[in-house]
Amino acid sequence: MPHYRRRAIEATFAQRASHRVAILEGRRAVGKSSLARHLVESGVYASYQSLTDPAAAGRAQEDAFQWVRSLRRPAVIDEAQMVPAVSVAVKEIVDGLPPGHHFLLTGSASVGRGTMAGTDPLAGRATRLALHPFTGLEAQGPSDSETPSLIDILFDADLTAAEAPSTGTDDLRTRLETGGLPAFALPLLPLSRAAWQNQVQADTLAILGDRVLPTEDLNTGIARRVLDSVLHTPGGQINRTRIARELDLDARTVGRYLGILERRFLITLLPNLHGGITRASRSAPKGHAVDTASTCESLIRAGHDIADSPELLGQTLETWVVNQFLAARGWAALTTEAFYWRDSRTGREVDLVLVDGRGRRLGVEVKLASSIGPSDLRGLRAMREFGGLHRGFVAYTGAGFEEVDDGVWALPLACLTSREALSAIHSDGVGRPSPGTAPSSSSVRSTDPGQETTTMSDAPSTTPAVLPRPSVFLSYVHADDDYHDGMLVAFARAVKEACDYKGVPIELIVDKDALQWGDDWSERLQQEVERTTFLLAMVTNRYVASQACREEFIQFRTKTQAAGYNGLLTLLVDAPNWDRMDLRADPTARLIRDTINQHQWLEPETSFEDLEPGGRRFKQVAREVANELIRRIDRREADSAPADTAASADSAAPGGPSGAGDEGEDEEQAPGLIELTHTIESERRPALERRANAFGEAMDAFTAVTRREFALIPQGSAPTSTQIKRIAKGLEPRRRALEEATSSLSDAWRGLDADIAAMVRAVDAAGVAEFSAELRSSLTGLSASLEMPVIGEAAARIKALAALSRELRPVAKTMTGVLAAIEAIKASATAWAQEL
Repeated sequence: MPHYRRRAIEATFAQRASHRVAILEGRRAVGKSSLARHLVESGVYASYQSLTDPAAAGRAQEDAFQWVRSLRRPAVIDEAQMVPAVSVAVKEIVDGLPPGHHFLLTGSASVGRGTMAGTDPLAGRATRLALHPFTGLEAQGPSDSETPSLIDILFDADLTAAEAPSTGTDDLRTRLETGGLPAFALPLLPLSRAAWQNQVQADTLAILGDRVLPTEDLNTGIARRVLDSVLHTPGGQINRTRIARELDLDARTVGRYLGILERRFLITLLPNLHGGITRASRSAPKGHAVDTASTCESLIRAGHDIADSPELLGQTLETWVVNQFLAARGWAALTTEAFYWRDSRTGREVDLVLVDGRGRRLGVEVKLASSIGPSDLRGLRAMREFGGLHRGFVAYTGAGFEEVDDGVWALPLACLTSREALSAIHSDGVGRPSPGTAPSSSSVRSTDPGQETTTMSDAPSTTPAVLPRPSVFLSYVHADDDYHDGMLVAFARAVKEACDYKGVPIELIVDKDALQWGDDWSERLQQEVERTTFLLAMVTNRYVASQACREEFIQFRTKTQAAGYNGLLTLLVDAPNWDRMDLRADPTARLIRDTINQHQWLEPETSFEDLEPGGRRFKQVAREVANELIRRIDRREADSAPADTAASADSAAPGGPSGAGDEGEDEEQAPGLIELTHTIESERRPALERRANAFGEAMDAFTAVTRREFALIPQGSAPTSTQIKRIAKGLEPRRRALEEATSSLSDAWRGLDADIAAMVRAVDAAGVAEFSAELRSSLTGLSASLEMPVIGEAAARIKALAALSRELRPVAKTMTGVLAAIEAIKASATAWAQEL
C-alpha cells in the first residue's frame, strides 16, 4: 500500500484483539479500511470483505450465516454495521469454533449494538477498539516508527523539566482547521480552503446519510442542526432543553439525535466526574467534535472563524487537546476512562480527567496562553481537594515543561505534536538535563506583572525566599469617594507614593484601574482580592452596609487568617455608629466590627473632610498609614525567611519571638491541632448542626404561618388594617422564635469561625491537610443548606406591606436580620471551604 501510514494502535493491536472477535470502530474516512487492508497484506488476517461492496452486501443480506461461514479465517469484515444480521451470524459461528481469534469487524457506527432486541450479540466474545483521527504525535516522525505512549508517560514516568518549542497562533489555527482525518492531515495533494470546506461538508453529510447505518431512522436535516448546535460551542456543556428550545424541537428528539451523532462518531460526550463515577452519567456532559476540522467548518458556515475570535480558538483548542488524549488511550498500556470535572456550585472545572483501574485521576486543563498564572490552577486544585489528583497538567502554547504546583505540570502543546519534545520530559527520553543542571525558569506568572517566579529545586537553600512585590487592594464605596471629591482614591495613591519613597514599592489595585471594558466585575474583583497581599478598607457607615464591600472584607479576612498574618488595614474615614439599630442587629456588621477591634485599626487625627489633597497634613497622614503598612510588610517577609534568618528577625522584633506586638496571642497557651480538632468535632460542629436544624425548623414554621395568613387576603385586593393586624399577631410567636434561632445560629457560627481560623494556621504549620477534609465537606453542606430563596421572597413581600403599616415593621426587621445572618454565614463558610 504505497500511501499507508502506520497507526499507533497497531502496537497494541495483538494484545487488545485477544478475544475471538475484535471490533474496530471509528468515524467514516478515519482510516479503518486502510488499517484493515494493511493487516491483511501483512498476513495478520487471511481475507478481507467490505459490506460497502453491493455484491458482498447482497450475499450477506440473503444469508448472513452462510456468507460469514464461507470467509477464510481469520477474516476482516469492513463496515459490518451495514448488515446487522452479520453480527448475529458471527456470534453463532464463533460459539462453535475452538478458542482463538477469528474475526475483525470494522464499523463507521456502533457494530452489533441495537440488534437482537436491543442487546449486543457479541458481548463477552469481542473486544472493542476505537480508531481516532491522527494525533499530532502519530502524524509526526518516521511512518514506520512507533508512537510513544502519551498516557503511560504522563501517568507513571519520572518527569523532568525541559524546554520545548512554543506554538504560534498561526500554526495552531492551521493545525485545528486541518484536524486529523487522513485526507486533510496527510493529503496527497494540497487542498485550497474552499476545497477543504467542501470536502468536510461532504464527509459530514455522508456520515449522516443512509449508507452508514441504513436500518436507523434518521432525518438528515435535524441531525445536521443538532450537530451544528454542539459544534458552535466547542467543549460546552450539553443542555438538551436549551438546544430543543433553540431548534424548536422536543427535548427527547434532541436526546435521540445526540445518541445518533455519538454512535456515528461525529461527537464525543464526556460525563462529569464530580459526583463520582457511578453518578457521572446523570450530569450534563460536555460535547466535543471527534475532529476539529468539523468544528471549524461548522463555525465558518455560521459566520464565525477561529482566526477572528480568541474565545472560539481557545474552545476549539480544548477539543483538539481532548482528542489527543482520547486517541492515545488506544495504544496505552493503562486502561482508562475519560471524564471532565466540574463543581457547579463554584464553577471550578477541569477539561479532561482520565481515571485508571486503580482509581488514580489525571487531570488536564487547556489554556490558550503562553504562560500559566495562579488562576489557571484553580480547577485542578479544587479537584484535588474533592476526590483527589494523581497528576495534573496544564496544556498551553508556551515553551517550558515544569512543575508549577504540587504534582501539577505545565505541558507545552509541542509535547503533543513532537516525539522529541515528549521524550525530553521523562527520564527514559533524550534531552534529559544532566545532574546538576539548573532547571529552567518557570513560566508561571507572578503576582507582579512582568516578574517571573522561578521554580526552586528540592535542595535546601540558605537564600531567603524573595516575595513578589506586595499588593494592596483598595476597598471603598464609590459614593463615599464622590462625597469626599475623590479623596479616598487620592489618599490611597498617596500611601503608595510614600511607600515607594521609602524604598518599599507596592502595587495598588483600584477597581477603576483593574477593570477593563467588558470584564465581569464581580469575578474580576474576586480574582484581584485573591491575589492581593493587603486590603486597605476605607470604613464608613455606607461601607459596612455595602454588599460588595462586605464580600471583599470577609473574603480577605478568611484568606489572611488562613495565611496567618494581619493583612487588613482598616482606615476609619468616618467611624460607623455601631449602636445604630440596623447595625447592632446585623451579624455581618458585628463581624466587621469585631475584626476591626481585634486588629489594629487606623484613625487619622484630622478628619478626612479637613484634609486637602497634596497638602502637608494630607501627606503626613498618608505617611503614617504607609509606615504601618511597611511594618507589616517587613514582618511578613521575616516570617517567610528561613528558620535561622526568621529567628534573628524575631529576636529583634518588638514583642519577641512570639510576635505578640503584631498578633497579641500567647502561642504557648494557644491550643494545638489536636485540641482544636477535638473541640471542633465534639463541640463546635455538633452545636452548629443542632442550631442550624433548629433554625430550619423555625424558618419552616414561620414560612407556613406566613403563607396561611396571606392566603386569607382575597387575591387582587389590598389588605385592610384589620387584616394586617391579624397577620402581625399571628406571626409574632413565630417571629420571636425565628429571631432567637437566628441569633443562636450566629453565635454558634462565630465560635466555629474562630476555631477554624486557628485550625487552618495549625494545619498549614503541621502540613496535615487531611484534618480539614471532613470539615470542608461540612462547611460546603452548610452553605448549600442555607440556600433558601423562599426567605428572600417572604422578606420582599413583608417589607412592601411594612411600608403601608407599622404593624408589620417588627416582622420586616426580623426578616432583614435573618437574610443578613444567612448571607454572612454562607459567605464565610464558602470562603473557609475554599481555603481548607
